[in-house]
Amino acid sequence: MRTDPHLRANQFFTDAKRWFASRHKRQFVVVTADGQDDDLRYLLGRAGAKQLGRSERMQLLQNPSSLTQQGEQLTLSNFDEFLAVCASAFEYKPEYLDALFKERSRVMSSLVAGRLIYKDNTPVGAGIAIKTGSAITLDWIGTSPLYRGQGIALNCVRSLCSDVLFRGASPIVLSSTLAGRGVYEKVGFSEFGDVRLHLVSISTGA
Repeated sequence: MRTDPHLRANQFFTDAKRWFASRHKRQFVVVTADGQDDDLRYLLGRAGAKQLGRSERMQLLQNPSSLTQQGEQLTLSNFDEFLAVCASAFEYKPEYLDALFKERSRVMSSLVAGRLIYKDNTPVGAGIAIKTGSAITLDWIGTSPLYRGQGIALNCVRSLCSDVLFRGASPIVLSSTLAGRGVYEKVGFSEFGDVRLHLVSISTGA
């Protein structure tokens, strides 16, 4: 994702291909945000990139309802429980998550907030808040399949928003699937565009 909006689309695309090619990748994914990356989307279309999916971009425009904090803050000591929830919620293999979050101390230092929600002393919900550009993005909001429909994701989002606002940070944004939109609207999020994933071939020219 182009985190610097002032970086020209051509330069970003060239740098991305060079970076991934140097790691012997055949393809990579570019994420674009509606209203911020129109030039990049045009370039990707010209280059023959394949759109993989779309999700709604939402922003918190008011203080979240019921500013209560539930569960525990994410720390290095409970990081394994966070990974277990993510593996269950998103159906990722543990080894994939271990590789993705290999440098845990660095991950923790980059977070604005992180939450774990428990039921009967079992971690069943999780989420993190990270700084992306000028905004705070909620990510990895997940609930273990056996515990869905019990308000766990709602509690996690409310707690994360409370943590972020307590630190004086804003605005808070996220990408939502159609299934998750209702949860975020209950907290106070509103749609303001979309996010799209594009699959790019290293050999693609532009």
